[in-house]
Amino acid sequence: MHSCRHAFEAVLAASFAVMLGLPAAAQVTRPVPNIPRAGTTAPAAGRTANIVRANRIEESKQRTPDYNVNTDEQRAKVRDWARITVSYDTAPDWIDELEVRFYVGVKGKNTGAVMFQATVTFVDVPRGSHAEAVFLSPGALERYGSVEAMAAEFFVKGEKVAVVAHPAVSASAAPWWAVGSLKTIEGRLLNRAQTPFAFVAIDGHNEIKQK
Repeated sequence: MHSCRHAFEAVLAASFAVMLGLPAAAQVTRPVPNIPRAGTTAPAAGRTANIVRANRIEESKQRTPDYNVNTDEQRAKVRDWARITVSYDTAPDWIDELEVRFYVGVKGKNTGAVMFQATVTFVDVPRGSHAEAVFLSPGALERYGSVEAMAAEFFVKGEKVAVVAHPAVSASAAPWWAVGSLKTIEGRLLNRAQTPFAFVAIDGHNEIKQK
């Protein structure tokens, strides 16, 4: 049973990689090689160089949190969200605003490959190690399928300072999220403040700039 499931997952991942123009097997934490490596910028962008190092991006399933409230409604079945977490380090004492652009590739049996996109701006980011996440709802997963590819780009004062992706792209290929051939869905990839996880371990996360 387990060998069959793993074989199926390998075939699914390979087919998605072909659709997106990605290598079938890639290093999870290696930054995308055809733009400045994580923690650096292009030579002309010296002001923002070496202030952010993107470490890894990964997906996990997270059950909807259970809050104890008085209600007459029948308790619903707990479902799974997809949590896409990016881990990174920052060097300055403070970063006023750190913009992170998330891209999540999903493939479903009936919907094919689509991309969810979201931009989250964190404010007053202190020096140190951080882990921030965006979420796909249970409904989005049920309709569009499982997460197959993820990427995050970091911007400070409008300049790209770091990037991380899984799978990584080859040096000769454009990043899959920038190709433009995938159907893009806005407004469905949610930041923490837009989900039931907003108040879970709140002191462990940076503040999100309100629009």
